[in-house]
Amino acid sequence: MQGNSVKVSRKTDDNAALRLGWRFAVGVILLFGSYLAWPIIPFVITADIDPSTKSVLAAVLGATPFTSKFIVIALMGRPAYEFLKRTVWQTLRAKFSRANPALAPCLTSGNPASHGSVPHRPLPEHDGRRDA
Repeated sequence: MQGNSVKVSRKTDDNAALRLGWRFAVGVILLFGSYLAWPIIPFVITADIDPSTKSVLAAVLGATPFTSKFIVIALMGRPAYEFLKRTVWQTLRAKFSRANPALAPCLTSGNPASHGSVPHRPLPEHDGRRDA
């Protein structure tokens, strides 16, 4: 029955979403969802529980978005995380360059003076002495 089998070939270069898969989707949800921990902190602080428990819970909730990045990178893989980061920055650059061209150099990498929008002025000479 080899004649009836159909080979399905996907061009992964054409569709990045297929190449990244479910791990990418779960990683994105976890990455952005972890920031929902911050609005919970005021409720923990005002709760009627032991002060040491409050401080531990507030610390854990405050650190959740930062520590979740390690989990997300482990889940998604470094290339997928870099793809997400690059895509978000490209979208922000495109949006802000259309909305306000003066803000576009702020979102580019490197020296803003090299992009032509900010005039370059050399730094004044300094002889090493402290000004009084």
